[in-house]
Amino acid sequence: MEQQDSTRRNKEEMDLLDIIKILWQWFVLYIWKPFVYLFRFGLNKWWLLIIFGILGFVASYLYSEYHPIYQGFIIYQNNAGISSDFITEIDQLSKSSKDNISKKLGIPMKSLDELRAIAPHYIYSVDSSLTAHIIDYDNEYLNKDKKIVINNRFCVEIQMYDKNFYDGWESGFVDYFNKNKYFSDLKKKYITSVKTNIGVLEEEIAKLDSLREIEYFENSRKDISITSVGTISMSPQTKLLHRDIMSLKSELQSNKNTLIYDQDVVSVVASMQVNQLPYNFWKMTYKKFVFFGVVIGFLLLLFWEYRKKIFNFIMMK
Repeated sequence: MEQQDSTRRNKEEMDLLDIIKILWQWFVLYIWKPFVYLFRFGLNKWWLLIIFGILGFVASYLYSEYHPIYQGFIIYQNNAGISSDFITEIDQLSKSSKDNISKKLGIPMKSLDELRAIAPHYIYSVDSSLTAHIIDYDNEYLNKDKKIVINNRFCVEIQMYDKNFYDGWESGFVDYFNKNKYFSDLKKKYITSVKTNIGVLEEEIAKLDSLREIEYFENSRKDISITSVGTISMSPQTKLLHRDIMSLKSELQSNKNTLIYDQDVVSVVASMQVNQLPYNFWKMTYKKFVFFGVVIGFLLLLFWEYRKKIFNFIMMK
């Protein structure tokens, strides 16, 4: 019995060694040897690869000089609905024709001829204060990383080939959403809700004022005393009532400010900011161009080295 177990164990060990041996042979044949060959090939052609790298560097400079891409950013506050509705609408608009964008936003066609892209972005906060901290420029949907999306703010990025054609975009989106039936109806419902809330708040404040001045003050007068330093000490109930009234008045003023200052469907929080340097400025892109220049050069050199074999292989097919 022990001999059978020993034989089985030896067989399993042999099987494992065979598997490791096969994997090692596969690694050497298909990974290590090709890598060593390509490495040596690159060393032998190093001066040509440097030339391709230089060409990539020159290409990055020429590309940024003759095809510059500028970025402009506007941050809006939406006064009806949530950010996702506005972002979806802008995204759909950006995919339409230039004629349609010109008509909807009131932007002249000469500006749209310089347009590269329109991209809306979410804005996130990293704490419960809902202060804007992060603009999701890469559309990575950062809420997956436990960031908090700010539902009443969003950013619009406009990429242009000429930084002198950014006029009109900022007000164009404001006018567009004001004329949009869906969003204008949302705004009307929101205004109606705010007006109703103002009426309720004014009624509540009037009741609390009356209660403080007549009933509550009279009932609590016995709780008022003069302290040793000559100040008036009031009961906790009176202080609590005072705080309630102040809180309601603050909320009431906030609602009134909404009617005064937030009349449009969206309002501009941060005006158009245009980067003075191109998005594809050569100092930002030369590394990619040099890398791809070397890679493309390496592939071309390989093709030239084995051009006859490649040609014969194609002819056989």
